[in-house]
Amino acid sequence: MKRHLGRRLALVGLAVTTAVTGVLPGAMTAQADTVAELVQVVDPSLWSPIAPGPAGVAYRPDENSLIVVDSDRNNLSGFDGINLWEYSLTTGLVLYTGVLPTIEPTGVDYDPDNNRLFVSSDSDDLVLVIGPGADGKFGTGDDVDLGQVALVGDIEDPVFHP
Repeated sequence: MKRHLGRRLALVGLAVTTAVTGVLPGAMTAQADTVAELVQVVDPSLWSPIAPGPAGVAYRPDENSLIVVDSDRNNLSGFDGINLWEYSLTTGLVLYTGVLPTIEPTGVDYDPDNNRLFVSSDSDDLVLVIGPGADGKFGTGDDVDLGQVALVGDIEDPVFHP
């Protein structure tokens, strides 16, 4: 239980930081007068289908949503392939779920200028670059494979810097 609580808090922390400042934590500079305020609590263990261990979160500003990937779903009995969720910060609802071309996505980042995802894969030691297809969604059958980078080691948490 502690493991899932910690991941839920990490997801909440990212959502709060993004909602309060409008930027992701890596892009922030320290300011003594900045005060964080809890805006929304997101519990992916309540989603359907469940996200038992969110491993990566990226903010998608054009949709005011979070893209969440989970590397633990493949350990569930009856694994259906779903390992991506897009969650609306506006409505508080899951917009859609998707299946990425890896069973173990460990991290994700989003490039808003070019509308593409960077997804790290623990099972393949790759960072995948994915564009949405005509439906505008990620993890669906019409995604565009924009390439991949093979890396050695435990690959997690890609970060995109324009």
